[in-house]
Order: sequence, then structure tokens, then C-alpha cells
Amino acid sequence: MGKLHLILGALFALAALASGPWSAVAQEASSTGVPVHVVVTVEPRHGSNVPVINREDVMVYQGHDRAKVTDWIALQGEHAGLQLFVLIDDAASSSLGSQLEDIRQFINAQPSTTAIGVAYMRNGTAEILLNPTNDHTQAAKALRLPLGDPGASTSPYFSLVDLIKRWPEVPVRREILMLSDGIDRFGDSGPSNPYVDSAIEEAQRAGIIIYSIYTPGVGRPQQSQLSQPGHQ
Repeated sequence: MGKLHLILGALFALAALASGPWSAVAQEASSTGVPVHVVVTVEPRHGSNVPVINREDVMVYQGHDRAKVTDWIALQGEHAGLQLFVLIDDAASSSLGSQLEDIRQFINAQPSTTAIGVAYMRNGTAEILLNPTNDHTQAAKALRLPLGDPGASTSPYFSLVDLIKRWPEVPVRREILMLSDGIDRFGDSGPSNPYVDSAIEEAQRAGIIIYSIYTPGVGRPQQSQLSQPGHQ
């Protein structure tokens, strides 16, 4: 399913960090002594009660080698802070306009500990309309219709990397919600794409988790979006 498959899966499932660019990041961190930060979601196997998990209960492996877990912190209370960027593709179809109110409701539903920024992918860069703010009403008002211009985004991964590199490090979690068809109009549509790999590596180095919602882009029929080979 091509870059669509990527958008819905491989790039953004950062829990699956066992191979590819993650290996390079982990190996470099291991050789330099730099700790690797990973956000983990814990869910109960049965019922609704999440069991208490201590640092000693967590085992991390790089290949066959067990890595040392230096800390295990519940992201609650004083550690609940989050910066979240809503990153929208300016090459998205104007049909996204019918979903803007849903996005606004999502923004307003976030807890007060979440600071939200708004940016648009355009010409390989991230056009930041609003830096992360705890004023959710202001963030919701910053949303606008995408330009609907197929030339507005040569590659959504250029814009993604641009946002990651320009985002100052902060002592809280950082996440991106990316709305795009995931199609790289600049690079190769084959099963391997260096720009996608670079985006994966930059996100992992920065410790930024990326989620996505598929939205159709302009200039390409729906059928072609769904028929491209995928990334794993």
C-alpha cells in the first residue's frame, strides 16, 4: 500500500524498534554511552487493571544482548507534560476541511499538561503557524484549510525532518500527529526510500513519537495511492 502503508504503520509504530535505522541509533548510543529514551504503553492482558511494573521487571534487548534499563518513569503527575505538534500536509485535498472541526475537538479535549503546536508541510519545510501552547483554544483557531496544491509538498518526509530539527529540546515528551497521504512526490516509490529512512532515524534520535491519520492528497487518483509497494 506504498507510502500509505508507511503512514499507517512502519514509520510511526516506534514500538517496533528492532531493526533498520533503530539499530544504527542504538549502536551509536551504545558506543558513546548516550542513553536511548523509549516511550512504552502498558496495557492489561486481561480486564482493565494495569499491573504495577517496576524497573527491574523491564528487559530490553539489542539483538541477543541485553541492555541496561537505567530508569522507568510513569508519565503521570509531574511527568505528564507533553508537547504535541499537529502537522498537516498542504498538498492534502480540500476534503480535509470537513474534518477540521473534529481536529479542533481533539485539540480542545487534551489535558492542560499538553502544549499543542500547529504546522503545515509545504515545499519540503514545516510552516509553523503556532508554537506549542497550553492555550488549546488558540491552537484550535490556528488550523486552516490545506492549500490543496500538489506542488506544495515534494516529500512529506522533508517537512517532517525539518520540524524535528527545528523543534527545541524540552524536558517533556514530544509527539507529532501527521495528516498526509504519505506519498513522496520527490523520491522513489519503490520499497526502499532514503528520505523515509532519514525521517525514521531523525525521529528516533530526537525521541519523538509520530502518529498519523491518512488523508487523500490532490493530483493523484485514490487507486494509485493504494497500489504502491509498501515499507516494512
